[in-house]
Amino acid sequence: MNNIVYKRLVKNSVSLGFVTLINLGVPLIVIPLLVKSIGIKDFGIIAFSQAILSYLSMLCDYSFNITATRIIGSIKSKDEINRYTSEVVYTKVFLAIVGLLFVFVFLIASNNESILLISIICLSVIPYSIQNNWFYIGTERSTMLPLWNVFGKGFMLLTVVLIYSLGELTSYTYAIIYIISIMITSIFNIVKLNKICNGLEIPKFGSIKGQILNGLNIFISTLSASGYRNFPVIVMGGFNINPAYIGAYSLVERVVRVITNIIQPISQACVPVASKKYATDIKIGLIFSTKVLLLFLVLSLFSIILLHLFSSEIIYYFTNDNDILVHDIWNVLIYIPVVVAISNVLGVLTLINLGLEKQFNYSIAITGLTGVSLSILASMIKPELMTYVVIWCEFQVMLFMSYYLIRHLNKTKRNY
Repeated sequence: MNNIVYKRLVKNSVSLGFVTLINLGVPLIVIPLLVKSIGIKDFGIIAFSQAILSYLSMLCDYSFNITATRIIGSIKSKDEINRYTSEVVYTKVFLAIVGLLFVFVFLIASNNESILLISIICLSVIPYSIQNNWFYIGTERSTMLPLWNVFGKGFMLLTVVLIYSLGELTSYTYAIIYIISIMITSIFNIVKLNKICNGLEIPKFGSIKGQILNGLNIFISTLSASGYRNFPVIVMGGFNINPAYIGAYSLVERVVRVITNIIQPISQACVPVASKKYATDIKIGLIFSTKVLLLFLVLSLFSIILLHLFSSEIIYYFTNDNDILVHDIWNVLIYIPVVVAISNVLGVLTLINLGLEKQFNYSIAITGLTGVSLSILASMIKPELMTYVVIWCEFQVMLFMSYYLIRHLNKTKRNY
């Protein structure tokens, strides 16, 4: 790889890394302040609320991050852009309202004692629904998105730190801060969009129905793929597992995911480079994937060693305590970064560039279904098994992708 390509790769990594740093850095400051203020039990209730919110957000996004991003970039007529954008915007709001109604019915039927707190956090899906990043990416106007995100995250960080210093940080104040932070980002997003489109039109219900039907298959695929990462907390909350355990699990899982996502800027920056190399020659592409894999393995293993050595200090930083339960979960989930690093290279950088998108999707979708099934089973038998379900699912993704790659290489008689 020549110096120009390397420089571009480093530049893109640094640029994406800045945005990632904001998204990852804020939780690393906010979460310990929140846990220390409200305790691990109430943090479990908030984690359960945000797990529900993640599915509401997924329903709201539907398939538009894939389909609408592609379609809007190909439309030339301003009137057609306005019409299509209006349909997607109002469809997202419609889906958010429908999903929220289902959540309210579920909470009332289950007689959940934390219904008010959960409802406040879930209401965040309404302002979230008017964020239309798909439009800015599809029309190549995405330069403002990181800045708007910084405004929202910055408000959350400053407000939480201030209220914590005053000794007034509670579950409800955090929930209100959380929804306001999303509103800030959403307002910038929709105001700019409305200006670009010269006003959004209210579409007919038939148009909204058409948008839902057109993206149904992709949405189902996305939903099943997310099961093994987002579903465990939902299941534990639904089975009324001790909130303290949910809090401990969620705390460790979030910290581990933050660590896992540290390599994302490098991974994202490698995608266009890998694509060009595979287009030039598959063997050159495979060599590049191997080099990236070795880099990711070194970074992941190094991070795991550090996290093991300083586990007590890290856990104490987040909880002001060295809870045995948190330690037990930590010692299981800590291996996720290295497994995910391998899966990223096998999947995004290799399988997709070899034209094996279907096998890539199968690996994730099947694991999603496995994760949902095992999560329910673990909650019924023994909640502590949930941590092993999560780590197994990550291994399963890696194993499936490895199998498809090796099978393809054997068929084409190509080797590393």
